[in-house]
Amino acid sequence: MDSIGDLFVNNEGNIEYNQSLFIYDIIDKLNVKFGLVASLTAEKKAFNSLILNTIFIICATIFLIVNFYVLIGIFFRNIRNCMNIMNKVVQGDFSLRVPVKGKNEISVIAENFNLMIQKINELINDIVKKEIAKKEAQINALQYQINPHFFYNTLDILAGKMVLTGNYDIADTIADFGKMLRYNLNNQCKQTTLKAEIEYVKNYMRIQKIKYGEKIKLIVNLPEYLSNMQILKYIMQPIVENSITHGFRGENNALTVTINVMLEGKDGIRIEVTDDGLGINEQDLKNMNISFEKSSYTASTIGGIGLRNINERLKLFYGDDHFIRMESVEGQYTKIILIIPFPKE
Repeated sequence: MDSIGDLFVNNEGNIEYNQSLFIYDIIDKLNVKFGLVASLTAEKKAFNSLILNTIFIICATIFLIVNFYVLIGIFFRNIRNCMNIMNKVVQGDFSLRVPVKGKNEISVIAENFNLMIQKINELINDIVKKEIAKKEAQINALQYQINPHFFYNTLDILAGKMVLTGNYDIADTIADFGKMLRYNLNNQCKQTTLKAEIEYVKNYMRIQKIKYGEKIKLIVNLPEYLSNMQILKYIMQPIVENSITHGFRGENNALTVTINVMLEGKDGIRIEVTDDGLGINEQDLKNMNISFEKSSYTASTIGGIGLRNINERLKLFYGDDHFIRMESVEGQYTKIILIIPFPKE
């Protein structure tokens, strides 16, 4: 306490006492004396708190840096794994998949990459299957073409024999059959001209007249400017055959089949095959048109395999650019309408 008293005696100074700082001074000009007491404990606490905060910040920074390097290591390890698998996929191993862990950008990339590999694998398998089917079809086609001249020569011999014996009708029938056989065995081209397709139908009708005589009749309206237009092969004869099979009323009745060919808009051909035969009922007609739309083989058996086969081939060749539909009134007529696009240049 003496020290504190000295402050008042000397009129100025400072001293630490009992964890406090005592400051005493005098302002001469104002003749004012003042004293200040400050707690040293609060200052030490603030200093200690500053040190602790500094240590905490340093530790947190070190912790964040360590975690950052750990995460970076995991990130680049996942990237390397993805790259290794991608390199193996590039070399042709499509069975590999990138492991998907967690929910982050790398896992999203891995999932999308795995999905892409799966789709590529499916496409490759599909292409392989199609190539195998194509090769099998080519082999079958070659087998069908084994020495076709043998068949032609045999038919020519038979036709000549019929002429010598006076069986001219049979000779003509054999000749027509030979023409149809040549048309069928010429598989190098999937397309033909409208004129050639109509001629094929005429040959077929002449053969059918051996059975039906003059009870069946064919009328063709083909504009000359469309006669050389290219179309898919074998799309008319099955329709005419269907007309005879399902439309012929019986021995005491006749059947007329009419083929009309015309332009459809600016870029299509419309083919109508109409018969004045039995027709079909509304339910069978509805089922048949549904089968055309869905390219399905599950519809009514009216129309047989021929019409559905035509629809399938048209769809494969022209895609969705073709149109096929049946119109019919039971007891009056049946009409098949085909619309196909002009051949692309």
